[in-house]
Amino acid sequence: MFKLDKYTNDNNLIKSDTFDDAAIYKLNNELAIVQTIDFFPPVVDDPYLYGKIAAVNALSDIYCMGAKPITALNVFAVPEDLDEEYLIQILQGGNDAAKEAGTVIIGGHTIIDKEPKYGLSVTGTINPNNIISSSDAKIGDNIILTKKIGTGIILTAEKNYSVSTEIYKEAIDSMIHLNKNAAAIALKNNVNAMTDVTGFGLSGHLINVAKASDVSILLRVIDVPLFSGFNDLISKNISTGGADRNFESFSMHIDNLHSYDSSVSSMLFDPQTSGGLLLFVDSKNTMNLLDELIDAGEYAEVIGEVIKKDKSSISLI
Repeated sequence: MFKLDKYTNDNNLIKSDTFDDAAIYKLNNELAIVQTIDFFPPVVDDPYLYGKIAAVNALSDIYCMGAKPITALNVFAVPEDLDEEYLIQILQGGNDAAKEAGTVIIGGHTIIDKEPKYGLSVTGTINPNNIISSSDAKIGDNIILTKKIGTGIILTAEKNYSVSTEIYKEAIDSMIHLNKNAAAIALKNNVNAMTDVTGFGLSGHLINVAKASDVSILLRVIDVPLFSGFNDLISKNISTGGADRNFESFSMHIDNLHSYDSSVSSMLFDPQTSGGLLLFVDSKNTMNLLDELIDAGEYAEVIGEVIKKDKSSISLI
């Protein structure tokens, strides 16, 4: 796509080199529309949960920009022999997630495909002066993560019947939890930058912010929160193809990775589905933000800080 002779104009407020989560188009000095799309094949067997997870995942990109989602379109690939009740449950899961977000699903598009694929194209609104971009992290910012890491490994283990019901439920509950409230609290506390942790894993999304903001990141490995049983699953040699691809794409941007064992590598590169927010916030606002998130029932941990640009995008300690 970068080789295309693309048409654009000054109302296109987000450029591709900032690695932001959604596009923003200015309508006037007080209003811009925010657009994103995300869809994927089933990550769980339950069709209702699949639909809900996919919708929550898509809605998150709007929250990352500091915007409010208002409408959505279903994006659905359907096998010709798909059971009608299965289809209905997927759509119901997506509808219920959108309803919780205050977002109206106003239509959609369906095609025939060999396997189901579902998600949303979401439109939101924002004042152009209030955009939160991945390119605005500041030196000295603390980095807060609002969900645990490990959904990629856990979902893979569940397919192989290698994970307990309790661990699986914890991951599901996280994936169907909207980032709506966490984002609102973050905005209230003047975060400088915000993104979510999805397919590129923790390392990939941190690296994108570091590159866009022309900074580096100090990541405290021991402070990264993991789902229960994550390291046990790693010890059973459970892995994902997505983690391997993330390693190939991002490992060269991480200093002293070789000093850590495979569990740290798995934590860094595990692709997440409907993951938490990464909040970049001035140190003077950190404790208040943490307290408000936790008081509101959100998960929150400080996992590192933004430092002056170094030879590597991430340094591990």
